[in-house]
Amino acid sequence: MKSRFDRIYQFKDYSSDELYTIAQNLLVKEKLTLTPEAETHLKAYLNFVYEKRDKFFGNARTVRQVIGEAVKNQHLRMASLPAAERTPQVLSTMTMEDVAEFELKDATEERSTLGFRYRAS
Repeated sequence: MKSRFDRIYQFKDYSSDELYTIAQNLLVKEKLTLTPEAETHLKAYLNFVYEKRDKFFGNARTVRQVIGEAVKNQHLRMASLPAAERTPQVLSTMTMEDVAEFELKDATEERSTLGFRYRAS
């Protein structure tokens, strides 16, 4: 394919601050606000994934996936509440519980491999 194109365009990754701005915009579209604790955690997580990025880093796609998962978590939390507790304020707030699954640890450390493993005896 390289021989067919005479120009190469390099797109720089968004900064961690820009990733958080993208997340905020997605939350606004969903009419959701973060609690201070959830906001701090989400910022830290996006900074963490930015710092640990590799050549396959998804950039804004990663943010959309994270926010999509957090919204799903919030919906599941809402479904577990009694109807009387689902006030407009509660329905529009994303808590630490909704973003807690996004841990600040390197996923490559826990990746399993396919096939057999050699263990020294």
